[in-house]
Amino acid sequence: MAFTIYGLMKAGLLLLNAAAVLNKARFLDKLGWTEAVSMMPPPDAYFPGAPNTMQTSQTESLKTQFLKFVIAVQTIMRVPLIFVNLFAISLELLLG
Repeated sequence: MAFTIYGLMKAGLLLLNAAAVLNKARFLDKLGWTEAVSMMPPPDAYFPGAPNTMQTSQTESLKTQFLKFVIAVQTIMRVPLIFVNLFAISLELLLG
């Protein structure tokens, strides 16, 4: 099997599908990865001018970035992934 751009695109599509179907109750909550950790608003949202003592986007942990990615994929990419998957499946069936 050749290492091609098409193969990389299929791998990316599979990873997006995996993130889209990840179940919070079965997987994320068991690991202690909840939305509350990553979706807290910055402190200046409530108190303008207050010192920012929370982590900024530059110092977020890998766990928080992964959780935000999963939530974004589940929220935004659910419907477009259906059409991308249909296109990929039809392309696979036609071209082999």
